[in-house]
Amino acid sequence: MNLPFSYDQINLAAGFNKPATQKSYNNQTYAYWARALFQRAAYSIELTLPDEWDDDLKGLFYYWLYSRGYLGIYNEPAMGTVFQPGTLSGYDFYYRPVRFIVTNPYAPEGGSSRDLVIGKDCALIKLAPDYMGIWDIIDYYARKLADLSLSIDISIINTRFAKILAARNKAAAEALKKILDKINQGEPAVIIDEKLLDDRTDKAPPFQEFGIDHLKENYITDEQLRDLQTIMNAFDNEIGIPTVPYQKAERMVVSEAESRKVASIARVTVWVETLNSCFKTANKMFGLNLKAAVRERRTENGNNEPVDSGSV
Repeated sequence: MNLPFSYDQINLAAGFNKPATQKSYNNQTYAYWARALFQRAAYSIELTLPDEWDDDLKGLFYYWLYSRGYLGIYNEPAMGTVFQPGTLSGYDFYYRPVRFIVTNPYAPEGGSSRDLVIGKDCALIKLAPDYMGIWDIIDYYARKLADLSLSIDISIINTRFAKILAARNKAAAEALKKILDKINQGEPAVIIDEKLLDDRTDKAPPFQEFGIDHLKENYITDEQLRDLQTIMNAFDNEIGIPTVPYQKAERMVVSEAESRKVASIARVTVWVETLNSCFKTANKMFGLNLKAAVRERRTENGNNEPVDSGSV
């Protein structure tokens, strides 16, 4: 699903983390990467949700869970078992929230606000033990990718810059334009009037050329694209998609590969265990069969393995 982030929400998220004077990317580029990373993160965990919740509702379940960090499941008399975002309130002996307040003007019955007791009237579903979502991770990497994307755009434009030609007069300028047109059209040889080569009065050349020497040495787009992939690999490693640095793949020993695999699975394992603990309560209260698991892929030999990131 598309991220329903507004312009103000994107600016607010960015403003908490990066001063306006330091900002170099535009909001459209940032929104692109935020959306791409959100969908990549949502793919890392496979949720088993009720069939009554269609695909659109399942997309919202992912969105609210990942962006807000928690949501509540409760029974709405005219609709059955539903989930909603809400506000936590109150504390118990261990300083855990004890109430979940839902405000929805479109609720069919019972008014627009519900004050639900967690564990009695509703089940609280949280992604992480600290009740936080993963927007901080998405924002952290989206800002870096947006910055680097701008640098790549500038590098691509700069590769087109090879020469500056100066003409002494209008006739020489028009001659240069026609010469360049013919060259760009693919003509193997361009013939010009010999009179254009020397000025009739002082015999000075009518053209001057300025350029960038060693243009190939100034080409850094390939390095920036590798940096882009490195950032994506780092993000995948955060959210539970195992990666192998392609720049080291040939020299990486088994212990290094295993270490990266364990590192990549650590955080997503906490999320899955937290979700399943919350789902256990919800299943018992409302007769559901909610489950969470690290998404796996089937290899050519039929074995199941955690997903890998591939390329961007």
